[in-house]
This record gives sequence, structure tokens and C-alpha cells, in this order.
Amino acid sequence: MSLAIEKSSLFHTDVTNQFGWYFDEAGEGLAWRFFKSVDQTLLKLASQPDLGRRRRFRNPMLQGLWSFPVASPFNKFLIFTASQTIRWKRGA
Repeated sequence: MSLAIEKSSLFHTDVTNQFGWYFDEAGEGLAWRFFKSVDQTLLKLASQPDLGRRRRFRNPMLQGLWSFPVASPFNKFLIFTASQTIRWKRGA
């Protein structure tokens, strides 16, 4: 089963900001590698929506979230999924 991915506005903002940071700090090549890794991860999640780790939060608004790391070497970034909406967060 393959799902359509709906990206939240926060997702777009975060990815764009991180792309810009890589571009400014590490160069254009690394910025595009980051973007491609995010894209590859999204394609993988679309084709295998059961991937990832179920997250448990006390806040009822956060129930049902799953996380999956962006493809290496950017695996400190997590993509969060819930109801086919994509969000992400940088890991520690």
C-alpha cells in the first residue's frame, strides 16, 4: 500500500531553513544531499507507511504520532507522521 504524503507548512519551513543553513555553512553540495535524503525518506514512508517508531506522549493531542529518521547521514532529523501529515524535528 502506498500513501500520498501531505506535508505541513511547518515541515516546508523547517526543511527550507535547514537547507539554507547547510547551504551557508557547509556548501551547496551538502545542502542538496540533505534535500535528497529528506525526499528519499518521504518516498520510503509513502511506500511503507508502517515504518518507524510509535511515540508515546502524555499530551492527548500528540497521541498516534510515529517517527522515522531521515536517511543517513542526516539521521539526527526525525520525520513525524500522523494521519498522513508529515512533520519533522531535529533529534538531540
